[in-house]
Amino acid sequence: MPKTEQDFIILPGGFHIWGIPSRLSGLPQQIVDEGSSGYALYPMDNPEWRKIATDTMVVMGDVPDEALKTLAVTAEKLEEMLQREIGGPPRRHIYTIKIFRDGAQFCAYARRCGAGNAFSFYDPVKGELVVHFSMAANAEDFEQTYAHEFTHAYMHRVYGVLDPVWFAEGMAEYFSRLEWTNKGFKPTGKNWNAAMRGEEIVNIPISEVIRTTRDDLYGMKWPQYYAASWAIVSFLLKKHPQLVEDILLKNIVDLDPLQKEYRQFLKRRLGV
Repeated sequence: MPKTEQDFIILPGGFHIWGIPSRLSGLPQQIVDEGSSGYALYPMDNPEWRKIATDTMVVMGDVPDEALKTLAVTAEKLEEMLQREIGGPPRRHIYTIKIFRDGAQFCAYARRCGAGNAFSFYDPVKGELVVHFSMAANAEDFEQTYAHEFTHAYMHRVYGVLDPVWFAEGMAEYFSRLEWTNKGFKPTGKNWNAAMRGEEIVNIPISEVIRTTRDDLYGMKWPQYYAASWAIVSFLLKKHPQLVEDILLKNIVDLDPLQKEYRQFLKRRLGV
């Protein structure tokens, strides 16, 4: 069992999410209805909790049935997107997702997991994605939160990748900004956090980001480092996808020689 928050993938306080609505932003209700038509809800030992079990997901929580179905379908669609975008070995992976409507219970569970200040987290030891639920939450924000944490889960379950931390967070940020198309979820390639800090992000060199510590990345400058991590991953996916594959396969890569090309790319992307 991990002892500190550093053992977890935690979304920092900038995305202070209290939960989710029954319908997530971007996922059409028809897709939810079709995707969940064969789902069965099963009771759990706690009478307030139910679960849905599919070939690849176990989604459980003390939330409305429709929200539980929406979460299960969304997770399946996120997995399909990540399979298309970054691939991985062709074998089945089971994802465990826990949704807490009771805030006190969520906080108590997070503390027991060593993630006491988190509003959502992925626990790589248990292989669990854990979030807090509320019908009053902003749907678009939750979709980003859920996709962010699911990307961590996918990279861990499929590739065994949790580090380097800039890459893990950059990938999670990139694949959490989504739009729905006739082919499923698709990354938008946009990030308001980076756009809002344009010049500042452009002036953070690759070398600083890839050498930052976990404490620094999750520290006071987390908005800047998250944005810069997203920026580097965006650059690599667009211009050097083989390097993304190399990092996923845990091969050693040297990004320092790409600094000039990266800065030019980012200035064009952010319009600075």
